[in-house]
Amino acid sequence: MIDISFVNRYAFSFSMVLLRLCGLEGAIRGIRWHYLDDNLKKELKSFYETSR
Repeated sequence: MIDISFVNRYAFSFSMVLLRLCGLEGAIRGIRWHYLDDNLKKELKSFYETSR
């Protein structure tokens, strides 16, 4: 999972942060973020909301 403190330095809005989290996770997995499982996207969204 991605460290939220890194993301917060570059955050401008919630949707941008979520897209960046998904993009980074996709890069780690070697796939486009569009192809991430919906459950994983929900997990990333929940992670961001609780780490804010």
